[in-house]
This record gives sequence, C-alpha cells and structure tokens, in this order.
Amino acid sequence: MVLLDQLTKVWIRTEFPISGGGIVALRKISVIDGFFDIVHIENRGAAWGLLASSEHRQIFFVVVTLIAFVMIANYYRSLRASERLLAFALCFIFAGAAGNFIDRVLYAQVTDFLDFHLQGRHWPAFNVADICIVVGVGLFTVHSLFLDERTSEQANEAPPS
Repeated sequence: MVLLDQLTKVWIRTEFPISGGGIVALRKISVIDGFFDIVHIENRGAAWGLLASSEHRQIFFVVVTLIAFVMIANYYRSLRASERLLAFALCFIFAGAAGNFIDRVLYAQVTDFLDFHLQGRHWPAFNVADICIVVGVGLFTVHSLFLDERTSEQANEAPPS
C-alpha cells in the first residue's frame, strides 16, 4: 500500500505540476463530470489543512507519526493469532501513516489528488495513504465493536470482592 501510495503521488507530481508553490493543479482530469476529478493539491497541514500555517508543523507531524508507529508496532506484537482483522487494520493504518510521513519528510507537505464534489461542494482532496488510514480505522472499529474477545472476556469476569 505504501508503494501504491508513493507511485500515485509521483505520477500526480509529474503529470500535474504545480508552479510557484501554489495549491491548485495546472490541469485536472474529470473522471466523472460534476462528481470526481483527479487534481494536484499540496497539503502542508493535517486533515482539512489543519496546522498548515504553523511554523512548527513539520516537527509536530514527524514526532506524532513516530510515536504512532511505535504504538501501532507494540499493539501489533500483542495480537493473538485469532485477531487477523485487527492485524489488517493496524497494517492499513501503519501503511497510510507511512505514505504521508514519506511526503512530509521529503517535501514538507502531502500530495493529495482525489477530488470528490457535488453541486459545487467539495470533500477535501485526499490520497491512497488517507484511504488506507480510513479503511484501517474502519476495520479497527468493526473489530472493537463486534469481534474483540478481550472485551468479552473482561465483561464476563466477576468483579473483585
């Protein structure tokens, strides 16, 4: 997933160059007219451009991502063999974080290019790494709500006397 993310971003940066550090693509491809375009947007912030103007954003994003990597890896190591869905969830989240982390380290911004819109209203553009994170969080949520054996075991334990 990290490789797919990086290959798509290389393609976007090559085929849709941005001059002068702007945030709008010089050209776009309308995949589904009035609904979905491929564009080139450089996001210096987090989701929806949060923290884009902060002078310490780069350090913040690197530190937070490294902490997330350690936490995900530690949680992954604690998984049981039966927790395959949770393993996939953590791998997707890790891959998405890694894809955007690579952009932040190499370019101090993240390349977004999938642009969905309807009747003039746009969802913020995103990329393959963002999709991985959303899928991973979705799988994590499904596991936590419906499949988490640890929670069931704790609920069945008698309270201490």
